[in-house]
Amino acid sequence: MRAASLAAAAAVLLSPLLPGPLGEPARRLVNTEADGRDPAWNRPLDGDAVRRAGEAIGDDATYAVDADGADPVYVGNLKAATQLFLAPALPVQNEQNARWIVRSRDGRISVTHGPR
Repeated sequence: MRAASLAAAAAVLLSPLLPGPLGEPARRLVNTEADGRDPAWNRPLDGDAVRRAGEAIGDDATYAVDADGADPVYVGNLKAATQLFLAPALPVQNEQNARWIVRSRDGRISVTHGPR
């Protein structure tokens, strides 16, 4: 069993060295640059501000996202960022049901207490 695991690991590590199309998928993966600390947003988004919001919002809290007037793509990126960095807190649609509100105005992200 251990020999099979070692053989599989060696095959994976050496696969970029295979000639032609056999090694192509592994070579593409090896040459891919990472996104960095944040995902590749479609619009500029302050990932550090969303992380700070996550530090303020407890794991068992509810939150709503308010970005009135913002570009719909930005709003989608902000919602995705909050789901990524605020998990396991629960996003809700209605601010009346939220303990916290994550607001974005002119690209600045802040957190305030909600009605709950």
